[in-house]
Amino acid sequence: MSLPALLEALQAVPEFGRLTAALPPLNSRLHASGLPGSSDAVVVAAMAHASQRRFFVVIAESVAGAERWLADLESLGDTGFVAFYPPREGFGEAEPHAEVAGERVETLERIGRGEIKVLLTTARAILEKTQLPRALANTRLELRKGDTHRPEALAAHLESIGFERVQMVA
Repeated sequence: MSLPALLEALQAVPEFGRLTAALPPLNSRLHASGLPGSSDAVVVAAMAHASQRRFFVVIAESVAGAERWLADLESLGDTGFVAFYPPREGFGEAEPHAEVAGERVETLERIGRGEIKVLLTTARAILEKTQLPRALANTRLELRKGDTHRPEALAAHLESIGFERVQMVA
């Protein structure tokens, strides 16, 4: 049986219908636990695929636990519906590790665009305050094929968000 077929088979089980009918209203929480192995990820993936308007957050005990969830969910099919929001590696607003900072920014950006149905994170990451959503809104500039931008305005915007002019970029 293929993995997407596994999700369809689970969605056809009457108990799954009762589970999704018992979900709380939008913008509220439900805490669940106790499923063995990777069956928890299968249930969450099936619920995320069955529900068009729901956003699921899985809070793992550790980064390793969240990465296990990520691997399980990505193996169940479409990888675009899930993302990991890691905790900071350092203290304070500035993140010393560029990879972690990039993953945090990318995940928040995807949430803002509505691309994510399941967010994986840790309790520590949930507790960390961030100004990223506000900062992203103020610094974002989309360049699309066919758009026209004045080079001076583009350069001024890039300088205003921290880039600096150099003769050549390698």
